[in-house]
Amino acid sequence: MHHCGINFAIDKGNNKYVVDKTLSEFDQMLDESIFFRVNRQAIVNINFIKEFKSMDYGKILIELKDSTWIRTDIVVSQGNARRFRTWIDNL
Repeated sequence: MHHCGINFAIDKGNNKYVVDKTLSEFDQMLDESIFFRVNRQAIVNINFIKEFKSMDYGKILIELKDSTWIRTDIVVSQGNARRFRTWIDNL
């Protein structure tokens, strides 16, 4: 996640870590069968997606299994929505 110019990662125990890489750098390093770059602000782990639903303009709203640490909705951008559906379908 990206917040106020600082990138951070959240683990399964809901611990938050400040990281020194950009999301683009993480996107290149992470296993694409588990992680997906949903928009400019977030990369999600498939194991933490509870459900997702279509929104207006082709966007997708993701509900996480435990979202106590995030205050905003996770939205797959319109440009990434088709790739997201393909990613989910191929898991």
